[in-house]
Amino acid sequence: MRQDIGYQFVRELAAFWAITDDRAVWYSDGFDWWPGSHRLSVRVSEGIEIDGNTNFKVTLRTELLESVHSENDQLPSILRVIMNGAPSYTVDHLDSDCRAAMGVGPGERPIALVSTVYIREDNLAWTPRFIAGTGILQAYDAQRLAVAMAEQLGVKPAVSGPNGPPLATVDESLFAIEHHFVPAGQEPSRWAGSGEFEEIAERLPEDQFFVNADKTGLSLELAFGSDTALIELHTSQPHPVLGHGLLTTLKLPFEVDGEYSLEPCFYAQMEVMNDAPLPLLGSWTIWERGESRWVMAYSSFIPNIIHQPNLALNQALWMIGRARWVKDKFFPEMA
Repeated sequence: MRQDIGYQFVRELAAFWAITDDRAVWYSDGFDWWPGSHRLSVRVSEGIEIDGNTNFKVTLRTELLESVHSENDQLPSILRVIMNGAPSYTVDHLDSDCRAAMGVGPGERPIALVSTVYIREDNLAWTPRFIAGTGILQAYDAQRLAVAMAEQLGVKPAVSGPNGPPLATVDESLFAIEHHFVPAGQEPSRWAGSGEFEEIAERLPEDQFFVNADKTGLSLELAFGSDTALIELHTSQPHPVLGHGLLTTLKLPFEVDGEYSLEPCFYAQMEVMNDAPLPLLGSWTIWERGESRWVMAYSSFIPNIIHQPNLALNQALWMIGRARWVKDKFFPEMA
């Protein structure tokens, strides 16, 4: 059995979820778990060197729907619904336009919900609890969304169990959303008034960022070619299901062709395929800048119940890294 910190994280994650043997299958690099009718797979990579530190990439993947053809007329709207509502994961699928942009022909593939995180020695102490909280949302959303979306697309939900057929019962962990997450979200944001936003503003160098912060949130701008990308941390924009928490957004400084632009799924696939050495705990989408004006954006929501010190700082730093990754990857001509 592996003894590295990546696998240690996986075992601690399983302990937070109180996984039982009747609902799980273990492997040398992780496990499959069925808290409900949809398999949630957790896999950890071998260690990779990033900035002089050994990192272990952990991928959480929840099966949502069986094979959906890329040319299904309803697919773009379904993908947009998932991406817009995803608190801390993205969707892994390509509609026909996105496949064409990536040089891939039409075809069928399942739809899954995906998130990733990188584990190092200096974050092992706090990441298992954090990812247990964000990861269970994938299983919860798969359980509540799959049937209706399958009917709209004319396909089947991706249901299964450890021995093939789905289990007859649902694990207690899924009830935590309604019993604990939602009630906690009815309270004001636990980040509001914490002093964290002002502390972040003091830590960021003034020659690289333009920052405004108060007790309710933070906004910062960083260079993106001749323009700036905008990162915002909000405490006053609740999630439609989970209530209050911390919403972090990155908005890029260029407009796209309408609310069904193919850029979000393209960027998401680049991240899913391990092209960005950043945690994937949110989703690319399209934000309305004004009447019939749309911009590329990435959003990530952390529910109140998952509040921990320094999460706001990490969210800000991850968004800064993501903005720089987009610029370097897709706009290398920019200074």
